[in-house]
Order: sequence, then C-alpha cells, then structure tokens
Amino acid sequence: MHKELTAREQTIFNLLVEGISPKDISYKLNISNRTLDFHRNNIYKKLDVHNIQELLAKHKSSGQSTETASSAEPEAVLPVKIIDNKFKRLIPFGIGILIGVIFMLFFGWFFMKPSGSTIDTVYLRAVRWVNSFDENIYGENNSTQTSIKIADIYPAGLDKLVPPEKGKYKRIRISGTVDKRINHIKIDIFHFNNSTNKTIWLGGSNICEGVGPGWFGTEIVIERDETPVSSLPPGEVVFMIIEPLSNSDPKDNYNYGKIPDDIPDGAIMATIHGLKIEPVVP
Repeated sequence: MHKELTAREQTIFNLLVEGISPKDISYKLNISNRTLDFHRNNIYKKLDVHNIQELLAKHKSSGQSTETASSAEPEAVLPVKIIDNKFKRLIPFGIGILIGVIFMLFFGWFFMKPSGSTIDTVYLRAVRWVNSFDENIYGENNSTQTSIKIADIYPAGLDKLVPPEKGKYKRIRISGTVDKRINHIKIDIFHFNNSTNKTIWLGGSNICEGVGPGWFGTEIVIERDETPVSSLPPGEVVFMIIEPLSNSDPKDNYNYGKIPDDIPDGAIMATIHGLKIEPVVP
C-alpha cells in the first residue's frame, strides 16, 4: 500500500504522466526547480519508483492515476496564479506612475502663479516729445508708439498684476528677445478714456540698466497709483515701454537725451520678440 500523495504532489504527478517536462512544470506552477525536485522525489518514494521512466511505466500498467485522500488541485487554479504573478509585477510600475503624477501635481502647484500672455513682436520707435502740461519738461526717447494693451499682455488686468496701493512698490518681470542692446528700459502705464480723450497715469517703473542683444529677463520695480482700474470710465489700459537715451537723474530730470538728427520720427530703434510681462510672486 503506497502512501497517499498530497494535493501538490498529485498535481505534479498528473503533469509528469502527461509528458510535461520538469522545466515547464516549474514555470506553470510558478515554483523553483529545487522545489519541484523536492516534490518529485517524494512522489518517487511514495510510489516506490526511482525515476520518471519507472513512474510512467507503472502508471501505464495500472491504467489510472494515483488517488489521494484529498481532492486533486484544480487545474483552473494554475492560470489564476500566473495572472496573479503578472499583477504583482505590475504593482511597482503602477506605483511609479502614481508617484510621477503626484510629483507633477506638486510642482505644478508649487510654481503656480499668475502668468501673462506673450506678444509676438514689439517695436521700439524713435519719438521726440514735449510734455503738453509743462513745456519745460521735454525729451527724446525710444517708445512703442503703438502702446501695448494690458489685456493683451496680461489678461487678468492691471489691478491683478500690480495692485493699486499708493506709496508701495511692486516688482514685475519683463522678458523677451531683443535684436539690439537697450541701454535703459522703463515702463509707464496709462489709462486712455476713448470717450473723453483723456489720459490718466496709473503707474511707472524705475529705469533698468542694459538688456540684450538676445534673450533677456529682468525685474523692474513699479510704483502704482492708488486708483483702481474698476473705478475709471471705460477705456484701455496700456503699457508704454521707453528707452531713455540718458539717465543722469531719473527722479528729477525728464530730459532723456537726444535722438540723432538723421533718425526720423517713428523709425524702429529696436525690436522685441516674445515679450512677456508678469508679476514677481514673493
């Protein structure tokens, strides 16, 4: 009377007598070759055989498979185990994707700040001017001439970019690519009332020294008037980018220098591509 086989031994026995190689059995049951050898030796001892040839011969002469006290391990379980192992191998991959998504969301939140649009091309033109309110204040400078609408460069509006607070200074960042060196750069902000044809000054910057040629990115301090745009009549808020030709005393001296006589009014002095103006978040 031979000893009864365990459920695992019965499964291996059935596969052996079907002609399945030990290597394929190990793969199918997801066990090591060493574990398979252990079970196979137990089968040989219990059935009183010494090798696979004797096992097959004994099985063929008996005409039936060896029974066990417990039911044989269902074959349907095998594919489930293989699928389960594949699923386990996918877990690290899924965790990696999840970490990547969390990483992107975190840095997106960390660096999230109000940002402006980009103006493709801005021309700085030669403009000779005299202040209509005080004939003693005059100058010659490079200007956009066709001013940049705040809605185009910063859709959120001026009050978001530089909040109205008299006596307080805010920093903005201006960047782009310029074809020539700009020795000085300044920004003034105006409100143009289309119905009354009146102009209201809303803010201005200090004079930044030297940008370009090529890509530049620089911070400028803006002094903002306390008047909110929402309190003004309908109109357009614009940036005017100015290059003073001299900067001896920008606080008190409005004489910004002289444009050479051979340069006509409106001549393009420099071109900025990809102009962007945005707030500097502390």
